[in-house]
Amino acid sequence: YGTFIPNLDLFDQQAFRVSTAEVASMDPQQRLLLELSYEAFHGGGLNRRDLFGTNLGVYVGVMSVEFREALEQPNAFAMTGTGHCFAAGRISYALGLHGSCEAFDTACSSSLVACHSARRALQNRDCSNAMLAGVNVLLVPSMLEVYAAAGLTSPSGRSFAFDARADGFVRGESCGAASVQGQLAAQLFVGSCVRQDGKSATLTAPNGTAQQIMFGALFADTSSTAAQLSMMEAAANGSTLGDP
Repeated sequence: YGTFIPNLDLFDQQAFRVSTAEVASMDPQQRLLLELSYEAFHGGGLNRRDLFGTNLGVYVGVMSVEFREALEQPNAFAMTGTGHCFAAGRISYALGLHGSCEAFDTACSSSLVACHSARRALQNRDCSNAMLAGVNVLLVPSMLEVYAAAGLTSPSGRSFAFDARADGFVRGESCGAASVQGQLAAQLFVGSCVRQDGKSATLTAPNGTAQQIMFGALFADTSSTAAQLSMMEAAANGSTLGDP
């Protein structure tokens, strides 16, 4: 089971001045990030000409490296076509942005960590505006098999996060991007916090005590209570191990 983006092979290379030879070695994740980021800027009332040379930061969550395995004939463009740093760097390069440009790989929390870092950068005035983006694509069947063999994916093909029926998650493809203007950041993100479980039963098992401490730090950052928040976003894997 899985969710997949249709026409993943299509890309408007002329709009971003990428040669045919380079496109062939570009991870589809990079193509999606370019197109969705540009769309987000456009939707936010910003145009390409005015963005050039501005102190606009780019923060991208990305974890998949499956294109490296799918790439049959690596060439001179393979390095820039597959590295996570280049997934973020292409956005800054294509649009001439001078702000901080960072890619985050913290597994399934990658986009949340990118969002946290962007918020801190805006608070510290390291950048005037920010581009937030996250992407994931599934390109090789072998990785689906690995997840299934490890008992991580749902045999029923359904994700039941924070639910007694949880029996694993369903892998999927997606890309999203948002243009965040500095003055609006405080209204959009009232608080954020990133922590690590540290020592637990296994490398991937949660640590309940550490997570309780994280929530305490989150509410301290927001100066709010849980009842006052309109929305909270968290990473959950829909399993009897991870969800508690």
